Amino acid sequence: MKNFILSSLLIVLSFANAFAQTCASPTVITAPFASGSVTTCGAGNGGAASQCSTSYGGTEDAVVYSYTPTASGNITVNLTASATYGGVFFHTGGCAGTCVGSATTSSGTTANATFAVVAGTTYTVVVTTWAAPTCSPYTLTISAPVAPPAPPANNNCSGAIALTSSASCSPTPYTTVGATSSTVTPTGACTSSFGTPDDDVWFSFVATSASQTITLANTSGSTDIYFQVFSGSCGTTMTSVLCSDTDAGGTATGLTVGATYYVRVYTYFSAVSTTGTICIVTPPPPPANCSCSGASTAQICGSSTFTGNLDDNCGTFSGSSGCLTNTPRESWFLINVTTAGLLDLDILNSGGLDVDAALYGPFTPTSPAITACTAAAVGNPVVCDYSFTDGTSTDPALWANTTSSTPCSGTTSTSNCTYTASVGIYLLLITNFSTTAATITIGGNSASATPPAGTAVISCASPLNVEFTKFGGRLMKEHVELNWTTAAEINNDRYIVQRSFSGKEDDFSDIGFVDSKSLGGNSSIALYYNFMDMNARIGNNYYRIKQVDLDGSFQYSKVVNVEQKSNKYQVSNVFPNPTTGEINVSIESVREDEATATISNIFGAQVLSQKLSLLSGINGFNFDIQALPQGAYYLTIINSNNEKTVVKLMKN
Repeated sequence: MKNFILSSLLIVLSFANAFAQTCASPTVITAPFASGSVTTCGAGNGGAASQCSTSYGGTEDAVVYSYTPTASGNITVNLTASATYGGVFFHTGGCAGTCVGSATTSSGTTANATFAVVAGTTYTVVVTTWAAPTCSPYTLTISAPVAPPAPPANNNCSGAIALTSSASCSPTPYTTVGATSSTVTPTGACTSSFGTPDDDVWFSFVATSASQTITLANTSGSTDIYFQVFSGSCGTTMTSVLCSDTDAGGTATGLTVGATYYVRVYTYFSAVSTTGTICIVTPPPPPANCSCSGASTAQICGSSTFTGNLDDNCGTFSGSSGCLTNTPRESWFLINVTTAGLLDLDILNSGGLDVDAALYGPFTPTSPAITACTAAAVGNPVVCDYSFTDGTSTDPALWANTTSSTPCSGTTSTSNCTYTASVGIYLLLITNFSTTAATITIGGNSASATPPAGTAVISCASPLNVEFTKFGGRLMKEHVELNWTTAAEINNDRYIVQRSFSGKEDDFSDIGFVDSKSLGGNSSIALYYNFMDMNARIGNNYYRIKQVDLDGSFQYSKVVNVEQKSNKYQVSNVFPNPTTGEINVSIESVREDEATATISNIFGAQVLSQKLSLLSGINGFNFDIQALPQGAYYLTIINSNNEKTVVKLMKN
């Protein structure tokens, strides 16, 4: 019996220490390697002076291996251990040497890591657990070295893929697999690179608006994505204008229209990669009535439905907001009361928006409050309410309530109050604290059952001296043409054309004027006007008309946007796409030119190149890709001015 017990004990000790070697006498392994189910129990002090991460190991229960790869490449390491903390650490120069890679786990989870090894280099591999002297069962696998993938074409800033900004997202696929660090030092908005940019890839875009939205979407790999936007040129040090750890992207503001910007995308953590899509979106211009001066473009007549303003870059009203502490995302409306009486305004929103309101007036048509919307002339509100009921039922905003004894106030929030409107023009301010889109309906003296409809008469007729019925613009070959129509004019003197490159209220400047066509400033028939802007910029050009009366009072039209693209050519059609063979490409050019077309795979490897001779007008070309494997490709066309267009192709 004693011999049996002793033999059993020897077997257990032999199993426990099968791999429990010291740094001086490690177990030699080759890859691929699989330890099977083994343990650190019974292992002694491995003598490892460094575990790469002191929170994940001690030296009391270290199992030590020695690994010398016969080929260079990336290895994948997987470790599972039941200890509170456990880790496997790779060193060069012995246990106390330089740590080159590790995988750490906790409480039974499986950890994995991928890093590079060099053929002929001996790596000391230490498996250990914490808290010491706690031991743990574990399994360890090490893959054979695999040659790393080639870096993508946009691995560095100099190879940035050009993206085209558009009104909606046109996603461009990308991957950081195989990418390496471009070692760029940021300054400006970001004074350091957050995370580990060891797999950064690059894109560029030409700003068509002062604000551009960068949209990112993950399809595989790491979902923790970081991106930065840089101004200027590529270099070792670049000026950042935006940096964000928001995985879905963000909006860069304060951009210069026509300037080129660079976007760097990478995963936050080291030794991982991601694959996804990116696009650049030009936000829509702010609504004309997002400022007080645009109220005349949004007259309430009966029931008016609009989308709650989401643009907070429009001019902010500097006058009194009464009971409202601030006025985010403003919308302004004009109300023409022609018969005095109780005023009934009901507000309904479809998405539970957090909206507030203030009512100003009454004013005459020539009051500076109406013609120029000056803060002093607008004054204090006569009704103010910040306690609307959110939801999809009618919100009792401002109404005539014959049973209410509470008078409305402009300094104290009041709902369900009584307000008697005088004859004149009122300005209604609606603010939107929400950042989601939803519709808001304002009913002016509507036939609501409870409370009863108001007795004041709200007219649909314009109270202003000039009524715009149409205003628009279009891009011609060498200029922008503006056209507008008036239904009637009273005491009209002239029209001043104003332009802005950002669309902000305080950014408009005069670029020309057109005299009134009416006799003596008065007309009861439709009159037609036009204006040519010969100096429109590349990108967005916002226009509005400042109509000036004979007495100097004025009003503004709505704002229109005309976009002038930078390319001197346009890829107008690519078909069929997807394709199984040939791709036909139509290119419209404004002049004779030489261009180069290349087709590359998603890793940036060029698979086809062709010189193109462009004539003025529409040009047709075809490319035979029948021999290419199935998958995604990029068609890149660059003209003599180095202007680039990239189109995604799909080969079935």
